Amino acid sequence: TWNGERDTVMSHIDSIKHYKRFLNIGLLAMDPRDGNIKAWVGGINFKHFKFDNVYQSRRQPGSTFKPFVYVTAIDNGFSTCEKVIDEPITFGSEDGLSRSYTPKNSDGKYSYASLTLRQALGQSINSVSARLIKEFKPSKVIEYAHQLGIKSELPNSPSLCLGVGEVSLFELLAGYAVFANQGKYTEPMVLVRIEDKNGQVVKEYLPDQKEVLSKETAYKMIHLMRGATAGGGTAVGLGRFGVLDGNEVAAKTGTTSNFSDGWFMGMTQDQIGGVWVGGEDRAI
Repeated sequence: TWNGERDTVMSHIDSIKHYKRFLNIGLLAMDPRDGNIKAWVGGINFKHFKFDNVYQSRRQPGSTFKPFVYVTAIDNGFSTCEKVIDEPITFGSEDGLSRSYTPKNSDGKYSYASLTLRQALGQSINSVSARLIKEFKPSKVIEYAHQLGIKSELPNSPSLCLGVGEVSLFELLAGYAVFANQGKYTEPMVLVRIEDKNGQVVKEYLPDQKEVLSKETAYKMIHLMRGATAGGGTAVGLGRFGVLDGNEVAAKTGTTSNFSDGWFMGMTQDQIGGVWVGGEDRAI
């Protein structure tokens, strides 16, 4: 139970109902410069929940996938100051769909305001993500996502802009780390070195890095993602806990339908962390 172990007798169905109600968690933190993992929390209690929600689990990232849509636009000519209107964007047969599809904003409304990309990403406006993926196509966004370290297969569909493709927290964090590490992808690593009983180094592990973005594009993405912690941003609530006091923090929040998945990805100059919370069964 949430309050520790309790010895009791339960029917099979009551046992299933009990365990399905638990919210699970996955957390990963690393240094983006060398990939050294600082914290890896695979679940809420290893004795009773051995499934690893960092590496094994694949979940819909929701809006935390949007930076991969934005980086496609930024790396292909969009300015960080470019204005985009918050208005309905409809996909149809020209986009490979059998029927029309118009993504809605989280509140179901459109402001029709002209927003910079930083404002749109900071406020997580769905219609702007739809506008970008309509222009650059889902296949292009998939290409960039894989280039930045997403290894999972992603759906070649306009709804990709809202994060319907399933990914692991491990690969999502590695992809975000590219922005914090000046465009270099670094494979997250647990082992730094192995020593014998006398302290002699038996094997040393070096960061596995490769350049996948220009420094300029990576810097621009950090600028955009700092919009989440600015006025009106979805992560501005961090200020209530003093996290933003004197810190430069870039971040992205994400939720899926009915809050089946809750995500937060945050980064500072030398630390990047991601957390997922949700029910094992998405109906919870």
